[in-house]
Amino acid sequence: MNKLHKAIIWLLILMLLTSYATVTSASEYSSAQDLTPTNVSARLHDNSAATYETLREIALCSEADIKSVYLVFYKTAIGFTVSCGSESHYFEGKYLQYFADISECFSGETKSITITFDDSVSVCEVFAFGEGEPPEYVHNWNAPLDKADLLLFSSHADDEQLFFAGILPYYAGELGYRVQVAYFTDHKNEPGRRHELLNGLWTVGVRNYPVINDYLDQYSETYEGALVNLKNQGYTEDDVIAYQTMLLRRFKPLVAIGHDLEGEYGHGQHKLNSGTLIKAVELAADETAYQDSAIGCGVWNTPKLYLHLYSENQIVMNWDIPLESFGGKTAFQVTQAGFDCHKSQHYTWFNTWLNGSSGTNTTASSISQHSPCNFGLYRSTVGEDINKNDFFENITTYAEQERIAAEEEAKRLAEEEQKRREEEESRKAAEEESRRVAEEEAAKDTTAVPEEKPHISLNSELIFAVVVIAIAIVAVVVTISVMKNIAKPKKKK
Repeated sequence: MNKLHKAIIWLLILMLLTSYATVTSASEYSSAQDLTPTNVSARLHDNSAATYETLREIALCSEADIKSVYLVFYKTAIGFTVSCGSESHYFEGKYLQYFADISECFSGETKSITITFDDSVSVCEVFAFGEGEPPEYVHNWNAPLDKADLLLFSSHADDEQLFFAGILPYYAGELGYRVQVAYFTDHKNEPGRRHELLNGLWTVGVRNYPVINDYLDQYSETYEGALVNLKNQGYTEDDVIAYQTMLLRRFKPLVAIGHDLEGEYGHGQHKLNSGTLIKAVELAADETAYQDSAIGCGVWNTPKLYLHLYSENQIVMNWDIPLESFGGKTAFQVTQAGFDCHKSQHYTWFNTWLNGSSGTNTTASSISQHSPCNFGLYRSTVGEDINKNDFFENITTYAEQERIAAEEEAKRLAEEEQKRREEEESRKAAEEESRRVAEEEAAKDTTAVPEEKPHISLNSELIFAVVVIAIAIVAVVVTISVMKNIAKPKKKK
């Protein structure tokens, strides 16, 4: 096989591997197949929140495994159980638009499942999906935040897209800040507006489910008139302040934003919303005020509070800058798309105010009356704005705080590890030195020459000679003694 043939073979192998990787990648990130069976009522599968059916249970069957379901409740979300064979899994169903991932809930095939609701409930949409990412029309909401960088106090469903136009696409969608929206009123008498609210928020990049209060939407032209309407619902001004205080304590915003104190175009509920907010922002830091939320959430001293059109410490926001996260559309243009979800309000003057008389307005800066670009810093614990073009001037977001804290913790741990290593190296060095000294001492002991002592070395011949001499001397002494005894004369008797 020549070199050309080898090169061709390797090229073919590479092409096959690349094709496989491409197919694998595409399958992993492709949209999930809609497996909703045809026997499901068309009213539950028409992408409309205006149509619904009342259900207690619904069965879904498919030729492929069902990996997720998407439910849209009409008025009220309730819990439900998904069953497959002898296994079941419960979902709390907290949100009107609820996505349930069941891919890890069951041990076997999931070609046939049953959804059983806690009670009979009105449902607008039921979808079943296979493997993959859910389609764009599926809103997989995150829970409301624990801590919000920005807390927006909107009075009604659509105010967040009108007088606060640009805020949500820029801070939530583009910058990815933690943004929480809290609504002063609930359009419970107009369920469709709830869905418009959710669809609009999702369109502009909000992913944390909003908080919606129980107050009904009732028009008045004064703060006092709005209070009268609330009293007819069974609420007092103190109830409103307590609620606003709880929101501040619960979400601990770094920046809070509220309505014009004059109610923009004079709406009494806008005035009541902002008028009670400026009281609540002071009381939220007081542990003796509204102790239920003080105990439950802790107190909170909000660093910055901005009010729409407030005349002091004014800043001007630029919502006409293209945003990368939205394909080059500006924050204002994205907000226009968000307001487009509020179909029920298109007949109002708000539509012309936002979009122009013939729908040709594309810039926020061209709106002079009730401009969505103009705000004032009502309260600050971090000093006055200098640049006056960013709500977060002098503010460090929670994510940045966490990053800094993580870096500091990593630095601390690294320093502790370095200190531990240095101490370990010092200990080992001390042990090594001690061992070296001991070995040197031991070496001195083994090499020292002991002092020589005099000694007599005797051999066998010398010993024999000494013994012979000693015997000879003894023999001589004995002989002399005997001779003396013989020579001595005997005495006569």
